[in-house]
Amino acid sequence: MICQALPDLRPAAYLLAYRAGSPLELIERRPTAPEPYAVGEYLAFLIRTGNQQEVPAALDRLVDIQGVTLSEAHRRYIADYVE
Repeated sequence: MICQALPDLRPAAYLLAYRAGSPLELIERRPTAPEPYAVGEYLAFLIRTGNQQEVPAALDRLVDIQGVTLSEAHRRYIADYVE
């Protein structure tokens, strides 16, 4: 997918898909690459669009579906950012 090849486009792709009415579960499966930085971008997108309550479930899905491995430091940073 283009967003995996061009990571700078990921935030715009998330917003475009969201504004087009795509369900969050579909958005996170498509442009999100299996890397911690991409996960952070997606979670930041959720927060910016007022979907902060979706962050814990989205994080669980990304770890389970995408197979993303987050270090303990990444997990603490995300937890601190969400609270």
